[in-house]
Amino acid sequence: MKDVNRINRRWRPGRQVCLAFLFLGMSGGCGGAHAQRPPGRVITLSSALTETVQALGYGQAIVATDVTSVTVALPRVSRNRQLSPESLLSFAPDLVLAPEADVTRELRFQLKAAGIRLVTFRQEYSVKGALRFIGEVADALGDPAKGKAVAAQAGER
Repeated sequence: MKDVNRINRRWRPGRQVCLAFLFLGMSGGCGGAHAQRPPGRVITLSSALTETVQALGYGQAIVATDVTSVTVALPRVSRNRQLSPESLLSFAPDLVLAPEADVTRELRFQLKAAGIRLVTFRQEYSVKGALRFIGEVADALGDPAKGKAVAAQAGER
């Protein structure tokens, strides 16, 4: 009984509420935590994604890119546009950003099994599509406000 009392003293009502929110998958203001923190390690699998991540101010988070991304001198995770799960996993990313058509079902499964978040994009080649793309990438990075600011700036040009 002594152990139970010690555990009960550690549980404060605020912690129980936070635990309930976490258990139910809800985002709340528990201890100032954000619903989604910006990732620390990102792999981008297209030049458009690499350049958008850089424009949003998260270029330092990119740890590897695909062969089409020539704007940064980083390791490449693809060869001739073919992706190897082992190559991606070797960089221990928090987030992989990829064009929807480039990701196989097997790769999705392996990244999910490894606990790596994958966000895919279907790019629309128009001004409206480009602005939406910026917002979607910013959302994936956990910074929608920055996405709106960059999209507004790009829309002015």
